[in-house]
Amino acid sequence: MATIRWLGWVLFATLAMQASADTPVGQEQQDWNRTFREAGLRGTAVIFDESGQRWLFHDRERAGHAYSPASTFKVFNAMAALDSDAIKDEFEVIRWDGKERQYPIWNRDHSLASGMKYSVVWFYQEMARRIGAGRMKGWLDKVGYGNHRIGGAIDMFWPGRL
Repeated sequence: MATIRWLGWVLFATLAMQASADTPVGQEQQDWNRTFREAGLRGTAVIFDESGQRWLFHDRERAGHAYSPASTFKVFNAMAALDSDAIKDEFEVIRWDGKERQYPIWNRDHSLASGMKYSVVWFYQEMARRIGAGRMKGWLDKVGYGNHRIGGAIDMFWPGRL
């Protein structure tokens, strides 16, 4: 488990450096562009090819702009929760608070595994509250994630409006 966490933090550090820096020199991936277009998706992908020591892009121009992390933050949030002992492991269950949410699958108890599978926002908000603003800010600083700012409530700075 420690190796997986370490690799996850390395991945986030790499992505965070990309997200907070000017767009680095790299190569646009035409096959990725085609895949996004055929799927009717608008987005970006930035991956560092370690063997070739180069950045690979889909929509390089878009990659140079800052966006709210939204659901992509759930992975970072999960790693911070595990490393902060805010949650024991992927099997620990957090009890549903009984508030009806827009997706019926969200309206039950969840573990990290089911929370990730169903993208359960309330679950990740609870993990963020358990981590706390100080520790979350520490993790953001440690890996260089985005602009390092939390701003506002610990459970609302990354998902934006719900």
